[in-house]
Amino acid sequence: MKNILIVNPFGIGDVLFTTPLLKAIKTSLPEAKIGFLCNRRVYPLIKDIPFIDWVFVYERDEMEDIRRRSLLLWLRAHRKLIGEIREKRFDAAIDLSLNTKFGAFLWLAGIKKRIGYDYKKRGKFLNYKIPLEGYREKHIIEYHLELLRFANIKPAVFPMEINIPEKDAVWTSRFLDSCGIKNGRFICLAPGGGESFGKEAYRKLWPKEKFIELCCVIEKQIPDYKIGVVLGPKERGLSEGFPPSVVIFPYMPLEKVAATISLCSLFISNDNGLMRIANSLERKIVVLFGPTSEKVYSPYPPDSQKHIVITKDVPCRPCYQNFRLPPCPYNLRCLREISAEEVFEAVKKLLKIT
Repeated sequence: MKNILIVNPFGIGDVLFTTPLLKAIKTSLPEAKIGFLCNRRVYPLIKDIPFIDWVFVYERDEMEDIRRRSLLLWLRAHRKLIGEIREKRFDAAIDLSLNTKFGAFLWLAGIKKRIGYDYKKRGKFLNYKIPLEGYREKHIIEYHLELLRFANIKPAVFPMEINIPEKDAVWTSRFLDSCGIKNGRFICLAPGGGESFGKEAYRKLWPKEKFIELCCVIEKQIPDYKIGVVLGPKERGLSEGFPPSVVIFPYMPLEKVAATISLCSLFISNDNGLMRIANSLERKIVVLFGPTSEKVYSPYPPDSQKHIVITKDVPCRPCYQNFRLPPCPYNLRCLREISAEEVFEAVKKLLKIT
């Protein structure tokens, strides 16, 4: 195979989970050209990965806006995208969208080998597929690697990967210096996340009050570490109540956020996309899991020297199964019962503080 297209229209974490698959392809087929179809938000993370040759952007909201204005313009926009894909003469595509629409795009683009998952019989345009109900007993990356057998590629374990351009690295170093963060002694917190859960996003969040309590403990016990908080554009309300000494970073483009995370000593967060950026940048991580499964979504590959996953052994978790989140009758105890002291112990362990 000479040219291979990967389709993943989802968020930050889902796209970064795809990078070990890309690396396995490039290692087995070093002469192959790789294309990637993603949404506009994650484009800044994808465009600088050295083994991706072409990036195609499909933004659902933009397409819906066009459709509302004109069905003809909507059809033309899709025809243009399909034509751009066709021009690259892909031999094969791996479709991770779980969506019939993208399989149809690949078929219309003339790609002969169309690989992916048959979720809820949505793989009708795929001719090489694995039945899927959901990701459950192993890491999502390992599910993706299974698809390589259809391309005659042997799966191999690679870390997730992104690239920080030099200009962003230089900007971030100066920016952190202006915030009073020097010498790399910087703990980064991401108390938000969970956009993929929509209105249920709060169910993935450790209570903000506990993040604030944790900051107070860190500042008291290890005052030579500065704390910075990264938030998304819809999460500014989470900034209230932190000690004045904690740096609340302003909203930044995603590539600047990634560059900022790349310079932290330790990253602490809920199960969210920014944690996958930290993972891809080989940062030390403390991550708190509630309704989602650490078997599926934990830092990858597992490394006890770099990653500590904190969960509570309650019988109802993980309740997020087969892409469904049932109502919670226990007031989110899976996250509420994690204490700031427990998280701080993990912080000390990874920073090797006695």
